[in-house]
Amino acid sequence: MRREAAPVVPIFRTSMQAELLARLYLQPQEPWTLASLARDLGVSSSTLHPEIRRLEDAELITADQLGRSRVLHANLDHPLSGPLTEIVEYVYGPRAVITEEFGRIPGISRLFIFGSWAGRHHGVEGHLPRDIDVLVVGNSDRRSGMNRRTRGEADIEQLLASGELQRVAGAGAAGGPWLAKAAATLHTAAGIVASDPNSAYTLAYDAARFACVGLLAQQGLRPTTSGGHYVVQRAMLRQFGAAFDPFAVMRRRRNELEYPEFPDETMEPHEAAEAIGNTKAMIESAAKLLDHLGLF
Repeated sequence: MRREAAPVVPIFRTSMQAELLARLYLQPQEPWTLASLARDLGVSSSTLHPEIRRLEDAELITADQLGRSRVLHANLDHPLSGPLTEIVEYVYGPRAVITEEFGRIPGISRLFIFGSWAGRHHGVEGHLPRDIDVLVVGNSDRRSGMNRRTRGEADIEQLLASGELQRVAGAGAAGGPWLAKAAATLHTAAGIVASDPNSAYTLAYDAARFACVGLLAQQGLRPTTSGGHYVVQRAMLRQFGAAFDPFAVMRRRRNELEYPEFPDETMEPHEAAEAIGNTKAMIESAAKLLDHLGLF
């Protein structure tokens, strides 16, 4: 009796597809589109499109139509979603990144991840973690470890070479004033949520951008006109990770408000309030990072 071959799920065919799955399954709240995924992965949309189709055909991802854009999501109802998430998290998630980065610092004997991220990872209910707490045990010099530029260094060098970032010095290489400007702008946004949620959202986004630009300034970096807001997003995510994930969502939403496809595009107060909460968390994360950053 002839048996039919078992269907093969098209996963981990290439490193690009593995990174694609990591983006979708490790950041399920992100409104990914084909264009945004292609930019994030550094490939063309035409190269990425066949992989998207294969994953859709296998029902590992789903798509919703939002205006003219198709927003892609991990299919968390798929029987393989749990094991698949564990695999990509193991290879591309915080544990892998932390292990790799701290592994380059001599003198560390043990390393522990604790706090809200560890709690969510082990099924403890609570808020979405915006940073990761790490306990380092050993004889490593704290200052030399903090000043090591490891994660995202190649990305920043590439952005400098392409002219999307440029170097600054002197008074321009100070992040503190930017964070103060971010806090003041956020305060203004919070005061108009109920009366003008569109403007409140735009101001919240501006405040988040000021905080991010402040971190770049502290490193002696500044976005150019060719890099624009998108290079700020890339520099934050490549260097500092999940704490700045909301910036990408806010940037796209702000663009929708600034350049709407439909004249009746509006913003609800609860969405503006959520943006203000996200921005507040990003400003707090930036403040924690500021003193540990040196010139790139």
